Amino acid sequence: MMLQKKPFLLKALALLAILGLAFAGYYWNLFQPVYTATALIKIHHETDMLDQVSYESDYQKIQSPNVLLPVIQKLKLDRIWAKELNSGQNALSPMEAVARMQRSLKFSVVNFELTNGTTIAAADLYKKDASGYSQYDANDIDYYVLAVTAQGETPQQAADIANAVVDSYKAWEGKNRKILVTIQSRAVPPPTWRFTFDILNQLR
Repeated sequence: MMLQKKPFLLKALALLAILGLAFAGYYWNLFQPVYTATALIKIHHETDMLDQVSYESDYQKIQSPNVLLPVIQKLKLDRIWAKELNSGQNALSPMEAVARMQRSLKFSVVNFELTNGTTIAAADLYKKDASGYSQYDANDIDYYVLAVTAQGETPQQAADIANAVVDSYKAWEGKNRKILVTIQSRAVPPPTWRFTFDILNQLR
């Protein structure tokens, strides 16, 4: 009787071990750390007034294929991401790679430089005075500082993507004399202990 139970017990243990490895792999992928790095750029509109429409237009241009595809090609991200996703392809298509890049980027206005040389925080720009009017208008703004944050599977990849994106955007806007882009600070790889769990991206 013991001899009959042993094979069953061994099979049960083997099955449990396989299930344990499967669950461990699933949760590793689910909670795999995602690192972020941020570069800062100054954006100055030579002729157009700076308003919410201007910011949205700048964001759209930074996320356009004209800016992102050179980054993807330079860093070979289409091949790296295809391998990470186990897609069975040598490289993601340009459309797939751009879409993934767009999901990995975040933008936020840090502050504004006024024409009189005063620097104000983004949160203070549209504060209203006692009479209910904003203290500043679009004509008062000389340039604004934009934070471009990129995600990566490693600290170095996150910094490389952020820096390549701002370089590509600066080069693209260099063809347009109405907008001047200067790099205020370049992204540096974050410490390995600084990461965020991007669970939503893993569940998509």
